Parts: sequence; C-alpha cells; structure tokens
Amino acid sequence: MDDTHVTFRWKDRNSDTWQTERILGVQFLQRFLQHVLPRGFHRCRYYGLWHSSRRDLSSRAWLLLMLENPLDEVVPVTIEPHFRIDAALRKMKVAGVRLLLVPDVEDNIIGIITATDILGDLPLRKGQELEMPHHDLHVDMIMTPLEEMLAVDMVTVRDARVGHIISTLRNHERQHMLVVEIDRMTQQHMIRGLFSTSQISKLVSHDITDPEYAAHTLADVYHELG
Repeated sequence: MDDTHVTFRWKDRNSDTWQTERILGVQFLQRFLQHVLPRGFHRCRYYGLWHSSRRDLSSRAWLLLMLENPLDEVVPVTIEPHFRIDAALRKMKVAGVRLLLVPDVEDNIIGIITATDILGDLPLRKGQELEMPHHDLHVDMIMTPLEEMLAVDMVTVRDARVGHIISTLRNHERQHMLVVEIDRMTQQHMIRGLFSTSQISKLVSHDITDPEYAAHTLADVYHELG
C-alpha cells in the first residue's frame, strides 16, 4: 500500500490460483464496503439454520428433505403382486420412479420392488431356481417382503440426524429404509415415508454407497450439507 494504491492477493476459484491486483485506494474502499451490512442485518451464512449453534436443527431439516416422498403428501405408486416384473419396470418408467409398493387385496403393503431388483441378477437366479423364463416372473417372486424391510419409527426420525440414517443404511447394507408410525388407537404400523440411498446421495452430491465415501466421518457429512 502507498499513498494512492492498494495491492492485494485474491484467489481465483476457477483456476484455484492466487492472483495479485493493484487498484486505487478509493476503489479498494468501495469494494470493501460492499461487504459491510447495515446495522441490524445478518449475513445469511451465519444466521438461522446456518449458524454453528443450530447445526443439530439444520441436520434434522436436511433429514426431512431426505425422507423421499412422505406418503401423507403424495399418492404412492403401487403394483399388485401377481403382475409380471416387466410390467412393473414399465410402470416405474411411466411414473418416473425406481420403487413400487406392493399391496395385497386389502391394500395392506406386503413388500417393495425396485428397478435394481428387476435389472440385477436376482431375476436370473430366481428363474433358474424356479425353472421359469424371465418374462414369466411375477412381482411377488422378486420383491422384498415387508417383514424383511429395514424400518425406523417416525418418533426416532424426529430426534435423529443425517449421519444416523446414513450409518444405519450402511451397517445393514440396505438401499431403502421405511419410516413407520404406530397408530395409538389401533396399534397398527402405518408407513409414513422412505429413505433411499439414491435420494440422500443426490442431496449430499456423493454416492454414499461408494466404499471410499463410507470412510467419511459424520463431520464430513455435515460439511457437505453446508
């Protein structure tokens, strides 16, 4: 800095290199004062959910975003168990989903079937086991029965954090986890939503099923969520 000019360094985020610039002192003050807020205003990155003291609340807000298609807000896409798996895959493509709920004749959910189930090697193995061609396999032969699904209570979800859900899915080597709620009157379990590794991966911009990502700590997850 001299009587008329200021020389400073700044980082070019595009090239990830440090640059040096020399400008008039008045211009430097103009640029600097653009970052000074009026009295009573707060920077967004330090305010509300973004404040470090609100990290737990921020994590729970992200958790609700990761709850894919809460069933009290959308109409779930279903397919009957006797339908062929090719029909199930077509229905997924038309609906723009990768998972279907499978109800019984009384509309009770008895399982789920995913695009991964149909497109993976499971139909081949099941066809060999039953001595049936691929196109004759039914949904109920491939689906994951409800009693084998990983599930968590809605009360637990309200007190959980993002890292807890990711860890649970990893530890059980599952791609989906149901969120259920117990009806106090009937004591029946009602499905309220679904966590999926694909939905969470989109939100954190990383494939959480990748073994390299599995080495991330909970602090890393928080950092990626901002």
